[in-house]
Amino acid sequence: MASRLTKWGVRAALVPVIAAGYVTLAGLTGYCPNCANIMDTVLGRAGTPIQPGASKGSIKELSVYGLNGESVSLSRFVGKPTVIDVWATWCPPCRTQRKVIHGLDVEFLETFNMVSLSTDTNPGIVTSYLEKNPSNMTDLMSTSEALKAFGGVSAIPTLVFVDSTGQIRDVSTGVHSASELKRRVQGLAQAR
Repeated sequence: MASRLTKWGVRAALVPVIAAGYVTLAGLTGYCPNCANIMDTVLGRAGTPIQPGASKGSIKELSVYGLNGESVSLSRFVGKPTVIDVWATWCPPCRTQRKVIHGLDVEFLETFNMVSLSTDTNPGIVTSYLEKNPSNMTDLMSTSEALKAFGGVSAIPTLVFVDSTGQIRDVSTGVHSASELKRRVQGLAQAR
């Protein structure tokens, strides 16, 4: 009986070691965006800084849809740095990211455009979600064209960082802290 307890004790002790190993390996290789965020926090890195001059395309020619079905050109956000949150109502990490954004101070939110692009297929689901969870963002519906322009979004939440000229400067998956968002938005103001 004692040997069985010892065997289970050893196995139980290995679980945190294996989990930490996975998070470390997956985070450092970029295989798991959430693990990468954890490793950035552990290592004291604040993510990859936005590099001036490093554009990944433009939002000027992209159109998405409003919750009532009308076409909306993303060019209307040119002139101010913009952060686009690609999310879905069914996604728990997306809900966490939205809470972080909702918690940002009003003065900071006035320094940039905050746009939400839902990947849900039914605008009614998004509208229903927003009735229960008010938003301080411009809430729109994504298109496959927009997702391709953002590098083929393969995980959500994804944040797209756009400078005031409409140039996409960075695309990053996973939940971002308020301090990380502030740092990146400040970097957008300097990227030209």
